[in-house]
Formats: sequence, structure tokens, C-alpha cells
Amino acid sequence: MNTKKPSKQAGSIFANVALGVAAVGSVAAVTADWTAQQAALAVQRQQGQLFTVLNDAVGNYMTLLYTQLTEQTADGTDKIPGTCATLPYRVGESVATHSDILAKKCTLTVPLSSGATGTTTSTTSTTSTTSTTTSTATYTLDNALQPTLSDLKALGILDRNIAETPAMPTELLVSGPNSAGAKSTALAPNGYAISIEPKCVGLGSAASTCNKTNKALISSVINIQPFAQSQYTQNFTTLLWAAGPDAAMSGPADASNIGAQENRINPTGEFRSVQAGWTRNNPITQEWSVTAGTTTTSYTRGADSLMLMRNGYDSAYWQLARRDGSTPPTANWDFNGKDLTNVGKLTAASAEIQNLKVTGDQAIEGNQTVKGNQSIQGDQSVGKNLTVQGTSTFTGLLSAMGGLLVQGATDLRGALTVAGPAIFKDDVSVSKNLAVDGNTALKGTLTGTSATFTGALTAGSLAIGHTQITQDGTLLGGKLGWGVTPGTTCSSNYALAQSTDGKVQICRGGGWTALITSENIVLTAPGAGQACAPEGAPGRLPDGTLVVCKNSKWESTAQGTALEGRACTTEGALATMLTAPDHPNMILLGCRNGLWSQNVFNKPKLAAVTQGGTCPMDDELAMDRRGYPSLLICKSGTWQTLGTQLLANMQKGTSCTLEGVLASDIDHTGLLVCKGGVWAKTTDPVELGSACSPNGREVTLGSGDKLYCVAGAWSDMPPYFAIRRFADSMLVHLNRPIKFNGAIYGVYNEPDLGGQSTSQTYSNISYWMVAGNAVSSYTGRRGSTWWLGDWSGTRTVEIATAQELYAIHDAFGGRPPAWNFPFQDGAEVWTANRRDECDNGCGMGWSGGGGNWWDHITVDIWTNWTFHRYNTEKRPIILKMSINP
Repeated sequence: MNTKKPSKQAGSIFANVALGVAAVGSVAAVTADWTAQQAALAVQRQQGQLFTVLNDAVGNYMTLLYTQLTEQTADGTDKIPGTCATLPYRVGESVATHSDILAKKCTLTVPLSSGATGTTTSTTSTTSTTSTTTSTATYTLDNALQPTLSDLKALGILDRNIAETPAMPTELLVSGPNSAGAKSTALAPNGYAISIEPKCVGLGSAASTCNKTNKALISSVINIQPFAQSQYTQNFTTLLWAAGPDAAMSGPADASNIGAQENRINPTGEFRSVQAGWTRNNPITQEWSVTAGTTTTSYTRGADSLMLMRNGYDSAYWQLARRDGSTPPTANWDFNGKDLTNVGKLTAASAEIQNLKVTGDQAIEGNQTVKGNQSIQGDQSVGKNLTVQGTSTFTGLLSAMGGLLVQGATDLRGALTVAGPAIFKDDVSVSKNLAVDGNTALKGTLTGTSATFTGALTAGSLAIGHTQITQDGTLLGGKLGWGVTPGTTCSSNYALAQSTDGKVQICRGGGWTALITSENIVLTAPGAGQACAPEGAPGRLPDGTLVVCKNSKWESTAQGTALEGRACTTEGALATMLTAPDHPNMILLGCRNGLWSQNVFNKPKLAAVTQGGTCPMDDELAMDRRGYPSLLICKSGTWQTLGTQLLANMQKGTSCTLEGVLASDIDHTGLLVCKGGVWAKTTDPVELGSACSPNGREVTLGSGDKLYCVAGAWSDMPPYFAIRRFADSMLVHLNRPIKFNGAIYGVYNEPDLGGQSTSQTYSNISYWMVAGNAVSSYTGRRGSTWWLGDWSGTRTVEIATAQELYAIHDAFGGRPPAWNFPFQDGAEVWTANRRDECDNGCGMGWSGGGGNWWDHITVDIWTNWTFHRYNTEKRPIILKMSINP
């Protein structure tokens, strides 16, 4: 017989029991998880229903108070400013409450219905026989465009049992302003924000024409603090569907490693509707920044996990007809026999009207056929044909929108105004004056007894009597026909005409004579002293000598030789004068004011030329164009100086432009020379260490080396070196540099901060030098390249060590003269030495201070004192720069 060992049987029983317990536990865990998930979804449904209740209350609020909320003091000017709807909430730090809210421009006092609570005002009126007392309950809203849940409850619009806080869990991230309205980082309430925005819709939406007839209200209900997410609320679909098509969520939230705004699912954090597909900007924003390398970018977007319920003009019930006309009907309307009154303009494709009465203007753009009598008391406009078989009488305005054809005579007894072109195909007779304000173009002939033109007259051809002015020239006709006969009589003295042979005639002495007797304006003169005409005419004698008609006799303008200053008789005559009996040159003289003078022509100014430039005529003089009162002379085709030029009354130290020019000192103490762009004493030495002025001068020696005028003495160091920091490429100065032991030392200075030195903490200066902050590694044992070079990139800049600063002190007997000016934040300067490298003060002993072993020491180079300072303290810096090889 087979038997089972008890031990094995027992083990099998325990195993089965264990499996059963595990199965029960697994079922329990699944059940608990499902239960938690269903509970979370139930809370979402509850929250969605709460939003709809709040949204309905806000809709009733806007309906009841529409007149007060849209009231205007003038068209385009709201009594309650639209800025009252501005929400101040932000993630991190809020913005300040809008100034209009703080100024109490948003308040509104309304009467309360029965059952609501508020302030009661009693009014008593008394007559001779009765006394009546009435009580009116009112309620004042602090901000009519941002009503609170408490306001809605007080007005009786919202159930008082509705909780002020959301049903769903939230994350407290959003801040609101403090009690005074200033921006703050204090958390905002965990509740709801309501914002009502007035909006101009329909026709006339410009601010200047927006009035209460086309004013709509748009509301938003938003949870102030974002809804918290968990494993059961990773999305808010149940919440949105429970709230309906007027609900939208911001976000969704992105993964924490997504920084750049453009990479986010919802880059701007706007509200997006799942059911209706609409969007709206998120007024509750958050800011963050993303650093990539050395670039930091800041972003602003709407906060995630917020829900918005909209109401008013753009809500889900927009399909209902609006009074602003922005939602046209989609089917026929039946007014059930009711009147339609106060219509501004009625436009229809066709109309069937049993009785039509028009008391104002009537405009008909198509054909009109009137079979019966028609009485029009106002204006009528017909756009097409109008057939009238009888007589029509218009006592108002007749406007033809198309053509107007009149086959018979038309008698217009009032004014005729033509806005477009007017074409007259036949004669036009004007019994009185014709006034033309604009241009008049005549393609035919203009005939009249007289014409006056105050402006320009433009014509292709203009005929006046027998004179015709054309585009090609003027034809001068005679009185009796085209052209006059020379020698015949004329009546208008000095009138011009044209003879039949084409020559110009002038009326002189009652007869037509040739204006010019030959083709040359210079007349042929038979001889000097002979009769001539007209007075002042030029002539030429047979030998070629020029003559002039003077006192009706020809006088010669050439007088041979004459002497300057002697009397002459013919004004304008010319003569020559020999400068000496044996000199071949002659000087031209002219008869002016009865005397022979060399002033024949106007003498021009001397030209301004450039030394070294080409010139046309030797010995000609000109002015130096560089502005100095000096002359240049033309020699061998080149402008040259007349000799050594000495300018007068120049001042030492002022600027000059002509290098090497000499001048007298304004103080008459000696000569000055233009050197290096500045007037300097000719006796002043230009050598290293000698005196100079003014500061800032720069000269180049014959060796090619440059010297700089610094602190009144010539130096081989400029006032500063411009260098760029490694970490941020900021331009800084190595100020007041000196040479010492084969290197250059100078004072660190940031020009934008002003002053002659700029102090820094050691932590900061080391960061700027190496783009890091591992201060403990930067000691007196420096590397070869720490931060940056100058413009050429060939120099190394380092913080000076204590030993180097002590050596400078010993060499100069204290601080070098170039550094004798106040340092920012005291006379102690940072060194590259840590505390653990200078247990004995680097050979000088300690003078005080405190810090850790890794903090650096400072040195007062006035006294060689050594101090131990914390790296976070601010002190001036002396930098060392290598010299170019």
C-alpha cells in the first residue's frame, strides 16, 4: 500500500493557501484601483457640473445688468472701463491691480430683488394729510466686470450653498496682488475668477462709433489655481464633457525636460475646446527661461491645467439670432402679421407689397413702370429706365444713377452740377458769365470779344489778330494781312511785325523798318564820325575796328595806347599801355568813369587749391585750401609754397592740421610748430619722460615708436589697453598701464560703470576670466592662458600675485605715479594667492582680515600690508598682461 508523507502533504496545503491569498490580494488591488479611478472621474463630473452652474449664474448676471454694464458717457466711452476686466494673477509673482480698479472706477450699485441682502436706504415723504416711508435695498459691487461668487450670492443669482473652492484638488502655484493692490508673490485664493469683457460687434465696431446698440458682453469663469494631476487624472476629458461645449482647458502640461516654447504641445498655453474647437487666450501666465550654452531665452505662456467656461456673445449658443445682425437667418421668417418698425435700410431682391407709402427719398436702380397715379413727396432715384407717358412733376431731387437721355428742350432754372465729365456734341451758348475753376482744354477755336485769364493758358495754337503763336514759334502778322511791307505806316511805336519776306520789322517813327539790317547784329559802319542808328548799336569799320553808335555818330572803341589815370571820352573803350619802353608786355586799359583804368574786368577771388596739385599757368597765385592764410604759387605745373610760412597768434596745445607749419605764439614767447596734430613749442623735447601737454596726445618718433602724453609726461604706454573678457566678451580696460619686469600691469576698469577703477569680488573676476567659478584652483601657480587676449589675441592677462605687487612697491617706493588716484572700495587689491600659500603674509606678515584657507589675500601697495579676505568681498584688481614677442 502507498502512503504520502505528512511533510509533503502539509507543504502542498500551504502552497495552495498562499496562492489563494495572492489571488485574493490581486483582485482586491485591482478593485481598489478601479474604485479610486471611478471616484476621481466622479469628482471631475461634479466639477464640470459646478462650472455650468457658475457659468449660468454669470450669464444671468450679464442679462440682468446688461444696461448698466454697457452704459456709456458718450459713443465709444464706457462708463465702466473695459480695463476693469483685467485679471492680475500670475504664476510666481502677480501683476499689480489695474489702476482703474484701485481708483474705484469699476464699482456699481444695483437694487436688490426681494430675498436678497444688501444695504437698505429709507426715504420719507410727507404731505399735509399723509406720511409715506419707502425702503430700497441696494448692493454695491467693488468691480462690476469681475463679480465674485459672494457678489452673485448676495444678488440672489447663485445658490448660497455653492462652495467657494473647486471640488477637484489643485496645485497652489498662482500668486495675486496684496491688499493694497501691489504685485506680490503671495498665493492667490483657491477659488474662481470671473472676467466680463465688453466687446463691440457688428457694424460700426470702431471705438468712435461703438455704442450700446452694438455692444456685447463676453464672460470667462476660470479656476485660479491649476487642477492637480495624478494617475487617475492624467487628462480632464470627463471634466470637459461634463461642462459642455463652452468649456476649454489650457495646456496640456509637457514633460519637465521640454524647455523651448516652440517644442511644447501648446506653445502659448491657450485655452482649447475639445468639443467645439474654439480657442481663447490665457490671462493667467507663467514665465521661465532656458539656457543653451551662453544664451538664455525667456518665455511667457499661459499656465497649464486651468479650465475656462465662456458665456455671452461667442458662447456655444451663437446660432441664436443676435440683435447686432452678426448671425443671419438660415430659413424664412414669419412675423405672424406683426409690424417691423424703425428699419434704417431695407435691401431685398424682390418685394411684394400690397400697400406702399414712401414719405422720404426713393431710389430705384432698375426699370420702373407705373400704370396708375404715383405721388412722390420726397426724393426719387431711378437707376435705369423710367417711362412716363404723361407729365411728371418733381418738387424734390431727381437723381439719375445711370444715363439721362433728353430728346427735347430742357429748361433748367436752378443750378446744374455735373460730378463727372460733360460732353456737348453741339454748340453751347452761355448768356452770362462762364466760370471754370480747373483746367480748360479747347480742341477747336475760342472766339470772343475779350478773355481774361488769371492762371496759365495752354493752347496748341493761339491767334490774336494777324499774329499767331504756335508750338513751333511765333508768326508776327501785319494789320492788313499776313506780313507787312517795309516803309509803310504804323501806329504802335516799337511794335514788332513780320514782313512778307520773313524779316522782323519794328515800328519806329510811324513806319515799319527792319529790326536788324543784316544777318549779323554788328552793323557795318562806313567810318568814325559818320551818322548812325539806332543809338547804342555796335558796328565794325572797314579795317575791322569796333565802333559804337553814340549821339547818332560812330565812335571807335579802340584807342591805341594810353596811360593809366589819364582822361578818356568813350565810356567802355579799350586801349593798351606799355609797362616800359623796353618791356614787351602790355596791360589792357578800359575807359571807366572818364579815366583810363586797369579795372577792365571784375577781378575773381584767388582759387583754393591743394599743395602738390597740378596747375595750368606758372606764376599764378592761389589760396591754400587747408584754411591757413597762406599763398601757393604755380611752379613747373605744380602748386608750391612761396617759402617758409609763418602763421600768427596760435595757442600752444590747441589742434592743428598742417604738420610742420610754424606759427608765432599768441603770448609772443616764441615759435610754435604743428606736431602730432597739436601746436607745440619748437624748444619742447619729445622724449620719454619729458613734459607734454595736453594729455591724450600721441606722436610717432623717427624710430617708429609711439609716445603718449599721460599725466603731463611723455610715456611709451597708452592711457589704457582695450581687452575683452573671456566669459561674456565684454570690452573692458587695462587702465593706467606701466611696464615692469618684462610685463605690463594696469588697473581693471569697466568703462560703462564710470570711474578710474572697478572693484569685483574674487569669485566674479575669476569667473569672467575662465567662465567658471572653481576659485580654489586659481592660485599663484598660474597657467599660461587664463582668460583672453587683446584685439590681436596674442597677449595673456592674469591677476597679479602678491610677490609681483611687493616688487612694484619696492621699485617705485610705494604705488607707481600712474596709479595715484582713488581706487573703488579702498586701497587693497586682490592677488592670485590663496591663504594657504601665504602663511607668513607672503613674507610681509599679516595686517588683519579673515577668511578660509581657500580665500585669497589682498595687498595695500601703499604700505605693503597684507590682508586675508573672503572671496565674496569686493576689491580693486591689478592685472598683468604679457608683452607681444
